[in-house]
Amino acid sequence: MFNRKIPIFNSRIIVSMKQLNTALIVLLLFVVSVNLQAQPKPYKATTVQIAALKHQADEMCTALVKQNYQKIAYYTAPQIMKAVGGKEKMVESIKQSMVKIQSHGVAFVSLATGDIKDIYRSKGDLYSIVPDVMQFSANGTVITRGAYLLAVSYNNGARWYFTDTAAFKLQDVKKKFPTYPDGLVIPEAGNGPGM
Repeated sequence: MFNRKIPIFNSRIIVSMKQLNTALIVLLLFVVSVNLQAQPKPYKATTVQIAALKHQADEMCTALVKQNYQKIAYYTAPQIMKAVGGKEKMVESIKQSMVKIQSHGVAFVSLATGDIKDIYRSKGDLYSIVPDVMQFSANGTVITRGAYLLAVSYNNGARWYFTDTAAFKLQDVKKKFPTYPDGLVIPEAGNGPGM
């Protein structure tokens, strides 16, 4: 009487476990497919849009090296400019930052953009992650750093605005750029071209 084996699972529980396993597999496949679909697909940009983006990114980089603060402000995204308090405050803030950087023995040597890989369309706006390579000297030592600029156009690629991506996390990007494409990943600085 006490030696009888008692089954741990009855047939209803076994069937339920099979159903649970099937449901988990279906759920996993759904999550994976949604995640794959969430990755943005590049927009088929025209050569004019790509050329405009490259030219304007190069102009902005040249402005930084030559300390042309008005031009840097010109290429700063409107929402960033507004957060700082307008164009004049933006220009003054850039000047003060540059003076502070230079007071520590740092000077920009060069800043060049890499190849534009993709442009993405999201809710009517265009976005691109523009790789750049910055060289600066710090107390006589030349340092090369790869980084990325976030480029956005609100008029189909005729005019582009730029911001450094170093301080952004995905949630921060969405706050400043509500139309930012879901799933577009900003690479970490230091992993730029040539790094």
